[in-house]
Amino acid sequence: SYNLDGVNIDFEAPKTEDRGTIMNRFMSQLTDSVHSQLGEEYEVSFAGPAINWSDRWDLAGLANACDYIFIMGYSFWGSWSSTAGPTAPLEGLTNSITSSVMDHYGDVVQTHPEKLILGTPYYGNRWQTLSSTEGSSSEYYIGSVFYSSAADIFRNEGRNWSSSYKVPWTSYYTDQKWYQVWCDDDESLNLKYNLLMNNKLLGSGMWALGYDDDEMALWNLLARKYYQFPDEYTIADFGDTLGVFYTDLTYSGSTTGISTESILEVDNIDYYSGTGSMKLLLKDNASSTNDWTVRILANRGDKFLNRGFSRNGLIRLRLKTTDGNGKAVAVTVDDMVGGTEISDKIDIIGDGNWHEYVWDFQNDPWNNFSVGNGKIDGPIVSLDAILLFSPNQNEDWALNIDDIEYEIITNGIVTSIPDKISLKQNYPNPFNGHTTIEYSLLEEGDVSLKVYNIAGQLVEELVHRRHQPGSYRFQFSSEKYSSGVYIYKLISNSVVKTEKMTLLK
Repeated sequence: SYNLDGVNIDFEAPKTEDRGTIMNRFMSQLTDSVHSQLGEEYEVSFAGPAINWSDRWDLAGLANACDYIFIMGYSFWGSWSSTAGPTAPLEGLTNSITSSVMDHYGDVVQTHPEKLILGTPYYGNRWQTLSSTEGSSSEYYIGSVFYSSAADIFRNEGRNWSSSYKVPWTSYYTDQKWYQVWCDDDESLNLKYNLLMNNKLLGSGMWALGYDDDEMALWNLLARKYYQFPDEYTIADFGDTLGVFYTDLTYSGSTTGISTESILEVDNIDYYSGTGSMKLLLKDNASSTNDWTVRILANRGDKFLNRGFSRNGLIRLRLKTTDGNGKAVAVTVDDMVGGTEISDKIDIIGDGNWHEYVWDFQNDPWNNFSVGNGKIDGPIVSLDAILLFSPNQNEDWALNIDDIEYEIITNGIVTSIPDKISLKQNYPNPFNGHTTIEYSLLEEGDVSLKVYNIAGQLVEELVHRRHQPGSYRFQFSSEKYSSGVYIYKLISNSVVKTEKMTLLK
C-alpha cells in the first residue's frame, strides 16, 4: 500500500558470529521471498561495511544473496579519532576507499561488479586541533558538517588538498584556537567515481542526498559523469496533449497583462507537423495597463523534471500568427549553475504562416532572468519556459506553437540526421497510472518495444510485431510497478532508440 521499490537492510554492527553464513542465509531467504511474492523488479539490498574487519564477512556470498550491496564508504574518521582526517580517504592508508573496493570486495569486483554500489559521503567532520598542520592532533571533536556548510567554510577560509588522502580540508584560527574541517567535494568525489567506473561497479550512492542543500557542484559532477545527452530531442510536438506545458497561463508570477480567461489547448486542425499544435488565445486583463508578458512553464519550471541537454546546442520552435504587431518571443533555460537565463527576444512574423525561431546556447546573447549570470555555462541545460511579449491591447491574440526541439552542435554544425525510426519522450513524464509512448518508422520492419527497470532487467514487452511506415502510439500502465526510473527501448531494422521515464506513485 506504500508503493515502495524494495527493502534495504542496514544492521550497522551485527554480532561477529552472525556476519557470515547466518547473515547470508537470512538475506537469501529475504530476497527469494520478496522476489517470489512481489516480483523480480523489487530490490533487496544490503548496506555493507567498507572494511571486512578480521575477515568475518563472506562478502562474495552476501553479494550472491541479494540484488546488490551498498558499500558504506565513509566514517574512516569521526568522534573517536585522535587526529583530524578525511571521512573517506581515497588512498594513503592500509584501509581506504581504494582498498575497500579492490581488496575487501575484490572477489565481488572480479565476478559480479554489477552487484556493488559505492556509497560516498556528502558530509565531513570538524575538530578543534592542536595546530594548523594537516591531520593535527584533536583537542576536541565538534561534530559532523554537511557538504553545504563545508563548501562555505572552504570559500571563506581557503581550501587545502591532501595529496596523501586525495580529499580537501582547511584549517582556521579563531578565538585563539585552531580548527580543521575535512569534507569531500566534487574534485575528491570525481576520483572515487573514476574508481568505481574503472571497475564497472553498478553505480554510486551518497549519504545523504540533501546534505548539499542548494550547492550545485555535486549535481554538476553527477551530470558530467553519468548523464548522456541526446543529439536531438523533441521537447513537444502536441499530438493530443500539451505534454510538459502547464495549462494555467497566469500561474507564473512573471506573467502580466492577460486575463485568467486566456486559453491554452491542443489544436488538432492547424499544426506544423504531426497531428496537433499548442493553441493560445490571449485575452486582455481590463484592470491592468501593463504590457503583456506570458510565461508558458514547462513542468511548472521545475528544472529537475525537465529533460537536460548539452550546452553545446540550440532550441527551436515553430510559431504561427496573423498578429505580429510589436510581438516577440523568447525562452528561459536552467543550466544547473543556480539560476535561470533568458534569451534575447525575437520579433514575431505575423503573416499567418509557420516560421522557425532559434536560440543557440553558446553563440546567441543570454541575460539573467532569475539568480543567473547571463550565460549558459552549466553542465546541463533544460527548457524552463517559452515567453511571449505584446504591447497592451484590447483585442485577443491568437497564435499556435509547434515542434519545440533541441539539437546538439559540434564544431558549429548541427549534427542530427534523419533516422529510420524515431522515439519520443513519453507524456506525461513523470507519471502515475498511465503514460503514452509514441514512435514512428520511415520503413516497414519488425518492431520491438520493451521496458526495463534501472537495473537493466526486462519489465514488460509492449510491442512485438511488424509495422508499416507511419506513426504509432502505445499507452503504458504502471498499475503493477513501483516508483522509479524505467528505460524503454525501441528496435527496428537494426536501429535502437532508448528513452527514460519516471514513475511517481
